[in-house]
Amino acid sequence: MSPAELSSSEAELRSFISVAIPTFRRPFGLQRAIESVLQQDFSDWEMVISDDEGLVGESCRLLSEYVSTEPRIRVVENRRGRGQVENTNNAMLACRGPWIKLLHDDDWLAPGALTSFARLALAYPAAAVITSTSHLVQDKGIKYRQGGEIYVYSGQQCLTDLYLVGKTRSLGIVPSTLLVNSNVVKAGCLMRNYKSISWGGRPTVLH
Repeated sequence: MSPAELSSSEAELRSFISVAIPTFRRPFGLQRAIESVLQQDFSDWEMVISDDEGLVGESCRLLSEYVSTEPRIRVVENRRGRGQVENTNNAMLACRGPWIKLLHDDDWLAPGALTSFARLALAYPAAAVITSTSHLVQDKGIKYRQGGEIYVYSGQQCLTDLYLVGKTRSLGIVPSTLLVNSNVVKAGCLMRNYKSISWGGRPTVLH
């Protein structure tokens, strides 16, 4: 159902932030990501999880338990084609909120992260993408992936390539740091595949 088809009462029920989690065979990481959202002090969210393994995968039982106890969590089937990029797109396209917070299943949110993102979204309602500071978790400890700056993008690049290739390397952006205006997703701005970008990485803590 498209947003235009929603009744006024249904529209009022849409959460301000939709947390989109693409996942594939990482039940432990997925649980940590989900719990990091449940523990936020910001409550006006929905969570959309796209499991690339389907209903018989390792995460199925875990997700069933969460869905049965938390009405803000939905699991959707990925029909766009296998792989992280299309699984991420599938999760975003199923989101109902005006803002989409990407969160990969090997990353998690620091306390207060959604509150900070919500404040920025209210301050910059026309922004296409807002990205945050993150911590890179390594065996030797935690280090900043980027400094304490908050970046807001509204350029043409945001309307053609959500991964912001070119900005990625200079600013240390990873997909999980993005808060995306749902209007750009509706306009067709999605994740793209790039041979030059490695999608494998270490866990990231967002704050």
